[in-house]
Amino acid sequence: MDVKSAGRSVELFELFARVQTPLSLSETARALGAPLSSCFNLVRALEARGYLYAVAERRIYPTRKLYNIGNAITAGT
Repeated sequence: MDVKSAGRSVELFELFARVQTPLSLSETARALGAPLSSCFNLVRALEARGYLYAVAERRIYPTRKLYNIGNAITAGT
């Protein structure tokens, strides 16, 4: 079973790991092969939870939150 929003969330972070630069919403949607409206909703949800932030020229980029969570998980092993 595939949960589309969960899969897209992972794909979004994998995309930023590859490109290493802020992206516009349309660039993000195109790279993910997702409708602009779906990408907009995903980005807004991740921004609201502190995983993405807006930078100059209407571009988005991940915050350190996912990194910090990963470190906390691995510290327990």
